[in-house]
Amino acid sequence: MGELDFVLGPMVIGTACSLLLCGILITQCYLYFIRYPRDPTWMKAMVGYFLVADFLHTLIETACVYIYTVTLFGDFVNILNTNWVFSLIPVTTVLISSTAQTFFAWRVYKLTESLLLGIVIAVFAFIQLLCGIGVTIAVTLVKSFLDFHKFQALVILWLVLSMVCDFIITGSLTWYLHKNRSGMPSTNDIVTKIIRLTLQTGAITALWATLDLIIFLNFANSLHLLFNFPLAKMYTNSLMSTLNARTPQVTENSGNTITGASKDASGWMKGLGNAASGRGGRIPSSRGRGGVGLETSAEMPVWDRTAAKGPINIITTTSVSRHHDRDGDTDTSFMEHEEGECYELEGQKAPPGEALSKFP
Repeated sequence: MGELDFVLGPMVIGTACSLLLCGILITQCYLYFIRYPRDPTWMKAMVGYFLVADFLHTLIETACVYIYTVTLFGDFVNILNTNWVFSLIPVTTVLISSTAQTFFAWRVYKLTESLLLGIVIAVFAFIQLLCGIGVTIAVTLVKSFLDFHKFQALVILWLVLSMVCDFIITGSLTWYLHKNRSGMPSTNDIVTKIIRLTLQTGAITALWATLDLIIFLNFANSLHLLFNFPLAKMYTNSLMSTLNARTPQVTENSGNTITGASKDASGWMKGLGNAASGRGGRIPSSRGRGGVGLETSAEMPVWDRTAAKGPINIITTTSVSRHHDRDGDTDTSFMEHEEGECYELEGQKAPPGEALSKFP
């Protein structure tokens, strides 16, 4: 292998991975804004922040690769040193990762109602931010890649806290969902899918940070940049995949609302209205026999999160349809169907497809 394979190679490959993940993030953000127009403003602002920050992070990495492979081509002295563009990568990485973990801390608090657990995750995320700023300063002062071991204590603390946060987030969500399983197979299948999604998104970031730390401690070169450069993208894509796993609020083709807005961004419903007509009561459906409209009830009860105590169950509803023909006769038919995944907690219902697929 050439002399620069372990100097520029990891940087180039890491940037290529970042570009790919940035494209995936742009797609995920587009789908988010299309599907969830009624999410809280602060959540939309957070998604916009991740999109802009991730794009800037990608530009910085691309500029860094350009400098080392084009501007400094043939300069075998300066190519082994850092520059001001490279020093921006650690701070932009932690600005993204710490914000994502703070959001997950809020999610854990809303779901488990454990304020202590949420605070611990948020504090660890804040310490990571300080460590990332410290690494940026250290990279500016320590020019050579070969001297990175001089500030390895900051890097170790940063990546270890990142792993700990990811494990706490994944473990707490998985434990809570597993604890609230019911005896119904259909419900358990849905909970299992959510647990699988939680494990996949949390394990990827934790594993990536672990590999970054192991390689940094065992190889005195820039090989760890292969995992460090795309690290921020792992957090943004993990968060967006979680948000987009919820039931869409509108259909993508027609733009029609298919579910009420959640004022609680964690997915716990504070109230429901008739999203299709903008009002409560009864709305017209397809026409029945004799050309007379068929009416179905559009009212849904309000689900209070604070009263949610008990097992998770699937609700199977029975719809009653009355057809009025031209002679005035009434034909009442019953159609039983599974409305979808719901929460039935102490006699209260969450809307179909909302509670589980929009859990915090």
